[in-house]
Amino acid sequence: MQQTLPLGQTAACEAATDWVNASSKEGSSATIRGPVVTTTYRKLVNGAPTYLNMGAAFPDRSRVTVVIWGKNRTKFSNDPEAAYDGKNVAVTGVVSDYRGTLQMVINSPSAIEVCGAA
Repeated sequence: MQQTLPLGQTAACEAATDWVNASSKEGSSATIRGPVVTTTYRKLVNGAPTYLNMGAAFPDRSRVTVVIWGKNRTKFSNDPEAAYDGKNVAVTGVVSDYRGTLQMVINSPSAIEVCGAA
């Protein structure tokens, strides 16, 4: 019998590690889920990064920051900072530490999935 997931949930969302437990996945590829609470596009900064802060806002070090470099923005049909703000997402990539904060760098829209509203 096939299990039905709640509206807006996918298998990736359901199986993902919650953002508060992301440190247990540091150094490996994983799918992390959580609410995107703040976003910013820094087009004048070297590399023109977009930051999606999951779980907590900058500068709270408990957050997980999803980084999308400027060279990859054109792969997204909508501006990532607008498309994912306020949404629960599941992000797949390598979890790493950057200056005391967990981050995941993603290169394509296939690495991030909307699970529902935050």
